[in-house]
Amino acid sequence: LGTISATASLTVRPAELRWIQLTPVNLYLPAGASQQMVATGMWSDGAISDVTEEVFWGSSAPGFLTVTNLPPNQGLVSAIQPGTATILATSGAVSGSVAVAAVPAAPVAAQVVGPSTLSVGDAVIFELLVGWSDGAETTERVEVAWSSDAPLVATSSNDSGLEGTITAVGSGTATVTGVFGVVMASLEITVI
Repeated sequence: LGTISATASLTVRPAELRWIQLTPVNLYLPAGASQQMVATGMWSDGAISDVTEEVFWGSSAPGFLTVTNLPPNQGLVSAIQPGTATILATSGAVSGSVAVAAVPAAPVAAQVVGPSTLSVGDAVIFELLVGWSDGAETTERVEVAWSSDAPLVATSSNDSGLEGTITAVGSGTATVTGVFGVVMASLEITVI
């Protein structure tokens, strides 16, 4: 009985990147805001991994939205002004993309502007200093919803032409609050 033997050559190749998916999707960024994108790659061996730092990032409209390739912020998208762009992540011949919209700046912070001490009988117009996502600041009054937590000490008006008017009616302390869109601010006042 003889011995049978056989040989075979096997070449092991590294897994190849098959596709790239970008998240988040359906992204709307206020002008001045930024969002970190994540690139997820699927490989020929079935593995899935984060390739955010390994791909080349690009924007189809950098006048509206930019994206950086600089460490440690690869994939950071920044909204410049309202408009849309396709954000691309590329590795060799494989790429993934997502549409992103830059929308008008949004209010992100607020501060009540007015005196912290009033005398009974005073009627003073308060304003709200609003900080926006693009770095701008505006003073708002008419579109602000005003309130006082102690109307026996100080009342607030939202009436047309009198918006933001705080009237001191009795001694004590009150908190005046202004709400503008998604931001609000309060100021404690003392009435003497």
